[in-house]
Amino acid sequence: ATLQAANPRLIVVRLTGFGQDGPARSKPGFARIFEATSGLTQLCGEAGGSPLHMNYPIGDVIAGAFTGFAIASAMVRMRSDPQAPGFEVDLAATEAVFRMLDALPVEHEICGIVRGPSGNRATYTSPSNLYRTRDGVWLSLVGSSNAVFARITEAIGQPEIAVDPRFATMAARIANADALDEALAAWFTTHDAADIAEALEARAVPFARVQSIADIVDDPQFVARGAIVRLPDPDLGSLPAPCIVPRIVGETFAIPRPGPSVGEHNAEVYGRVGVDADELASLRRQGVV
Repeated sequence: ATLQAANPRLIVVRLTGFGQDGPARSKPGFARIFEATSGLTQLCGEAGGSPLHMNYPIGDVIAGAFTGFAIASAMVRMRSDPQAPGFEVDLAATEAVFRMLDALPVEHEICGIVRGPSGNRATYTSPSNLYRTRDGVWLSLVGSSNAVFARITEAIGQPEIAVDPRFATMAARIANADALDEALAAWFTTHDAADIAEALEARAVPFARVQSIADIVDDPQFVARGAIVRLPDPDLGSLPAPCIVPRIVGETFAIPRPGPSVGEHNAEVYGRVGVDADELASLRRQGVV
């Protein structure tokens, strides 16, 4: 209220774990808390086993992305109406993660489904799983339509599977996912990754090698698009980072830089409000800034 009294068009975003009201509003939290509470963690892990957190704070990243969208949306709204007053955005990190799980509420209410861990297999389409090749490479394969599935059966040299009543429709494939995965896994384990890739690519089958960051830095597609950029850093010289997303066709964005050091812009910021160099030095000696 104090800030908006000084600037009535100020946009304030409050990003917290659980929002500004409700019984959990004061609870502390980190990414894993948001992931577990939202239902995301319950979807990960092996069937019948423990739910799993991924080895990355995806809850924080999702909340940050929603914060960026909130600010951008607010700016568009303000620019469309020069007389519009500012406002406050109440963004809960847990709700941001939950918002990504669009299908869960309607699945539960209409179909009585409580989706849970299923390993690498998708329970809503089949085939969709990870398969290990003879030379130890993990490949992700997706066949989310009858046409794609038919091409998969051609690639593995077993076109008769496509008309097998157990696999002829998506519903049948989901119901008989164990048998289908067993057949596919058996084929994958008797062929090397390069040969599998050639067969699948020839038939436009969606698949991908499971890549580590060590693979990504040399991936031809990432390299061709410059998906890793170099950030100038005053201490380390240069740091690799993902590129700006999305891209605007025909425009080239300036390479960003890492966050500033603590107090790096003190002279610039305080100078704008009339704090001269001597006063700033005094504040620094006192530990104020």
